[in-house]
Amino acid sequence: PPPSPRPRAIVHVGPHKTGSTSLQIAILDSRNELQKDGYVLSHVAGHFTTHKNLSNLAVYLRGARSHKPPGIWNTQTWPSFLEFLSVHHNKGIVMSSEEFDVPNLDIAALKQALQEWNTQIVVTYRRYFEYLPSVFKEIKEKQMRSMRFVDWFEQDKLSHYCTELHTYHVVKRYDQRYFADDVLIMNLHDPSPWPDLNANFFCGFVHQAPHTCTAFRDRAARVPSKHASPRQLIAYLELVLAAQEQGILGQSIDIHAIANLAMQRWERTLHRRLEDWPKRCLTAPVLHALLRASLDYESQLVPDWYNEADLRAKFVVASQTVGMLCSVDTAAALQSPDWDGWFLQF
Repeated sequence: PPPSPRPRAIVHVGPHKTGSTSLQIAILDSRNELQKDGYVLSHVAGHFTTHKNLSNLAVYLRGARSHKPPGIWNTQTWPSFLEFLSVHHNKGIVMSSEEFDVPNLDIAALKQALQEWNTQIVVTYRRYFEYLPSVFKEIKEKQMRSMRFVDWFEQDKLSHYCTELHTYHVVKRYDQRYFADDVLIMNLHDPSPWPDLNANFFCGFVHQAPHTCTAFRDRAARVPSKHASPRQLIAYLELVLAAQEQGILGQSIDIHAIANLAMQRWERTLHRRLEDWPKRCLTAPVLHALLRASLDYESQLVPDWYNEADLRAKFVVASQTVGMLCSVDTAAALQSPDWDGWFLQF
């Protein structure tokens, strides 16, 4: 008799800031439907749990494999992954972690471990000029840096994210020498014919999963999908951090609480809009280079969907918008009548 077809391994590798957390929660919530379709969710030993569990595997593949000292990675992660594969050798597998996007990940080891599976790598596409400000917002909120996006970008402080972690570069790393034609791109901007990105993943990328597709398609139709980490407008954090930097605010205050109060003042009390902020935007040469890269990446990654006029129009809006490619001119804002003296109450 002919050999049985190999089971499939669907490996979603992010990258960061492309809706990965929302997708991982959806995968975990759909584990019963996936099981009916012959798929199991991999689980490994390590610090990260629930929908972020496979971050442990990514940390191992970039830590232990590069001979970094233990403590960064768990010594049991890799053995537990190999044991999982051994137990479920005849099952399909669904995996997702945005931590698989890093350049020093040992992709060869991952491919070797999955050699018994028909493996497909799924990479989510987000427009380059939208991706970069989103990455900056997350870093800024976590590290509470006072530098504005315009300064950070123009001083080349984002080079790691500019040159290594966007979809374009992640696709090249997995495609070259490793998975070749088995790298698929999922378009964040256009999930059609499915209602949203998560339904697109289950119905368009998880092979032969009718129970999961039907259940999640119906679920998405009833409840609109929401990103697990809603974007907080960075303008208010920038203003608060600038006030702290100037000594107007102390170091022990609750940054986010005051940012929320500032937002209420601006939008509800003063009835102002985001467009009303004094702002500093990227210079013309930088904007030109960023637009050129955005056009090049999109035309190569999603040629059938590529619409130069649409991208250019949205880029023009972003290039003039605070929280996208513009930062608040905090020096001018703090000296304006709208904010002069307001922070002193804290």
